[in-house]
Amino acid sequence: NLTSEANGEVSLRAIWQANTYAVEYDLQGGSLTHERVDCVYGVAFTLETPVREGYTFDGWSYEGKTYAAGESVSNLTADDGATIKLTALWHANENTLIFHANQGVGEMNSLPVQTEESVTLPKNTFTRAGYTFIGWSSQKDGGVEYDDGALYEMGKQTTSVLYACWQANLNTLIMYANNGTEDKLEFTHATDEKITLVKNEYTRKGYKFAGWALVNAEGVLYADEAAFVMPADEISYLVATWTANENVLIFDANGGEGVEVKQYIHSDEAKQLLPCTYTKE
Repeated sequence: NLTSEANGEVSLRAIWQANTYAVEYDLQGGSLTHERVDCVYGVAFTLETPVREGYTFDGWSYEGKTYAAGESVSNLTADDGATIKLTALWHANENTLIFHANQGVGEMNSLPVQTEESVTLPKNTFTRAGYTFIGWSSQKDGGVEYDDGALYEMGKQTTSVLYACWQANLNTLIMYANNGTEDKLEFTHATDEKITLVKNEYTRKGYKFAGWALVNAEGVLYADEAAFVMPADEISYLVATWTANENVLIFDANGGEGVEVKQYIHSDEAKQLLPCTYTKE
């Protein structure tokens, strides 16, 4: 009953509803607040910008075309209810790998390395007196993580640091009696090891022990049983030092008369004798 008139005409007008579709973001390792967008055909929307540590975003790819972040797009498909995927495009950032001597000396050039790129570490050229290089660590006080010349995968940070790892050498400490004999003591200790010197049992006639002198370290004297830090030298020498006793020389009158004469002379000291003041009739 569209009309009550005989042979009447009725006009019908078509009503259209825009198709809808969904856009999903294939982030390829990145992150985004919204990973899906519901779209209406004929209505534009703005593409979002994802983030990925260590990488730079190059745009969205769909069916061979690339769309920029922030670009306004529409009508990516005319199919009602369809779901399409936009794939994120990335390129790895160029980062810097720094080599730290970690108490050693010398210079090593930093390396430009892309995020997650694997490279062969250059041979170490740092040195440290009294120590042997044993590898690299990502921590200043950490253990060895990479051997010399090992394969290294760059992280995502703009700058990464590898610290040289060192092992203290075992050195020899020789303690000389310095009392007219060849007597000596020998000990083995690591570089920078803190020790207590052994109690001196050497003697020297006419002298008192005054301490230990470190050879090639003028003015450095260690007391008996003192604390001592092992030097970096392969062999170090401590030499006993002695202080001459003050002795008394008594002059015997041998039948003469007069006040007893005494003269004080240190061991091994050459000294002019006092004149004789004794008399005898």
